[in-house]
Amino acid sequence: MQFIVLYVIVFFTASAGFCVETPQTLRQAAGSTLMGTPTAFAGENGIIRGPNVALNRKRITEHFNCIQPAVFPAWGGFWPPREPASVKEYSFWTEPLSSQAEWAKENDLYVIHHGLFSPNYYFPEWWMSTSYSPSELELILRKYVQAVISIKGVDSWNMFNELFLGDGAYFPYGNGEWDNKWIGMGMEPDASGLTGVAKVNKEHPIFIRIALEHAAKFTNGKLELREGTTFENPRKLDALYQLVLHLKNVGAPIHAVGIQAHLDYSGTYDFDAFKSTVAKFQKEGVEFYITELDVGLPKAENPGSADWAKIEPLQAEKYYQIIKAAREAGISLISVWGTTDTPEGVWRGGERALLLDKNFERKQTYEAVLRALMEAGVNQTNNSMEPTRANSGR
Repeated sequence: MQFIVLYVIVFFTASAGFCVETPQTLRQAAGSTLMGTPTAFAGENGIIRGPNVALNRKRITEHFNCIQPAVFPAWGGFWPPREPASVKEYSFWTEPLSSQAEWAKENDLYVIHHGLFSPNYYFPEWWMSTSYSPSELELILRKYVQAVISIKGVDSWNMFNELFLGDGAYFPYGNGEWDNKWIGMGMEPDASGLTGVAKVNKEHPIFIRIALEHAAKFTNGKLELREGTTFENPRKLDALYQLVLHLKNVGAPIHAVGIQAHLDYSGTYDFDAFKSTVAKFQKEGVEFYITELDVGLPKAENPGSADWAKIEPLQAEKYYQIIKAAREAGISLISVWGTTDTPEGVWRGGERALLLDKNFERKQTYEAVLRALMEAGVNQTNNSMEPTRANSGR
């Protein structure tokens, strides 16, 4: 009897070795890497309301292990559509995020929210003409942060998006779309310890520190800084690094930085230098995310032409290169900036910049990302800070 039992165990163990399947989707191949996509509360891309909810949910859970609900202050997001009569009357609509987070947890998906604070462009139009005092701004900030960060089921919070101009200076206070009203709370001296050319800014907006400190009271999730066009404007990365050092030295909680990577199929990018940049941030104890990834093609009326046949492999190769570099650098979260190719009139419309076509069919770009995930092992030394899950508010 002992011989028979041993035989059965060996048989099934050996059989199991022959039954290991090659990953067929990004979710299967991702391993410890979080592969994400933005999601919407409602509309064509909605996962809670809209005409395509069932299909959108199916494709997301099939291909990704992370979602990025894009719920801004404006555009049907958190903020009131009209200016409240007083700062005490500010209230915020949280259902667009809370409902997505709840669905994500039911489907074992990591959740990173985008985004709380940005230039005026991302706020309701009435916000641009306000003239609140520093104390009034702080009261609004604290009410806003508490209302949103208390939402359960969000693992990472994109606290700040697009803080810097191309030269690394902060967007100024003002009424324009690309001004930042929150600067009106004041500035504080730099505590980064950097000198010379590495010291981009002499002072930093107070609202950044206060928002982080207040957010930490209501969540165990990661708090993230995010910046755009860093491949085109490396001085922004210098400013972001300085801000991280400043925040850590003044005792403010900061856990991750994210970069937008809106690339072009014909662009030239130094991915070795990119990996060195990632390592510099990781050395300071913060995770590094690629939060908005796409690779655009020229718009064309005839995507089946010979020219497209030549350049689509170049687009796929660009995806392969950045995903491979990200895995080798130990980047813990990568989110493409859309689930399917978009039509004219929306972000990168007509550029066929994503991994699935409008019919949810996989493209060369998808297969390139899948290949990179399988071929490029994660740098475990740099990936020691695997994103944690925060399944409830504090």
